[in-house]
Amino acid sequence: MGDDLYGHEPLITELQRLRVRFGLVAKPSSPPALFAQGAEREQRWEGEHGTWTEGTGPRRRMCTYRTAAELALTRSGAVRVNSLAVWEQRPEGTGGSHNSWVTDFNVTLETVAAMVGIGRSRWKIETEQFNVQNNQGDELEHH
Repeated sequence: MGDDLYGHEPLITELQRLRVRFGLVAKPSSPPALFAQGAEREQRWEGEHGTWTEGTGPRRRMCTYRTAAELALTRSGAVRVNSLAVWEQRPEGTGGSHNSWVTDFNVTLETVAAMVGIGRSRWKIETEQFNVQNNQGDELEHH
């Protein structure tokens, strides 16, 4: 798993060459060609769409996802990836988030929740480490 900074053609090419499985954050500003293809496929209702609910009480949230397989990461088309986009929303309409990843894993109804869990774990570890460093006097804005 890695942040958006790693979701570029040279690194993914190397990961594929080494047969290293990956799941990397993808923001719309980084690979715009990828998101344009995803939007085109969504208009044609290609890929998988679905929802699931998790948590209880005030921690309950509804997750909506969209997947697309074999998208070109950039306009060159040299690197192909699968994508997963997830939107979370609380029942009362407050809060919510949107996350996207590119991966070489097959993203299916059975694997979506696991992929989201892996992405959250990476974020949680990173955030907790930043909080420890900031609260112990490092006084850094971002590590």
